[in-house]
Amino acid sequence: EILDVKRTKNGCFIGFNVAFDPRIRNLESSNTGWNDLRRHQGARQVRLQQMMEEHKGRLDVETAKLLIADHYDVYLNKINPCSRTTCSHYEMDAREYMSQSDRPKPFEPRGAVDGMAIDSETAKRMQLWGRWGSSCGMGFYKDEFCDRHMIWNTYRPYLHDRPPQPWTLFGVNKSFHRSHAHTRKAFHRNPALQTRKHVAPIVQV
Repeated sequence: EILDVKRTKNGCFIGFNVAFDPRIRNLESSNTGWNDLRRHQGARQVRLQQMMEEHKGRLDVETAKLLIADHYDVYLNKINPCSRTTCSHYEMDAREYMSQSDRPKPFEPRGAVDGMAIDSETAKRMQLWGRWGSSCGMGFYKDEFCDRHMIWNTYRPYLHDRPPQPWTLFGVNKSFHRSHAHTRKAFHRNPALQTRKHVAPIVQV
């Protein structure tokens, strides 16, 4: 059993789809992409560390929104939204630098479909900032995509448009909990109510 728990009150942790601990990476995983800048794991490892250093001491929700919307490609050293960038865009990647044939194919319609940001204050209020679609706000339109990349035309009936959406603050609905506190009391007092199933949303926009 391998355990590796780290805590910090004055630092940050980053993630990019591969284990940090070399024991887990080398003994329990294979073909992780850790050292391969052509793969999203290696590229994002480098880019996220660059951005953490650049914004050290100034990380907040607004900065987090920018970080997960980043399009800088450290393999080609330029702005280039693709599979390697923090804001993932496989649908825009020609994959001319793919390192293995079983990885996603050129212009495959996949990638990030939402973004989320939270800090200690929003967490205390049981809130988070979320954005449906790409974190950068770039839209995806299936007909336009399939017309341009006909190799994926058979996917057209199953793909969905993802137009740009704004960052939105989501939070627990306090009125829901207040009203349902009375419901719970009534539920326990009245056995007849216990045969009913209660379903309700718990988030609000």
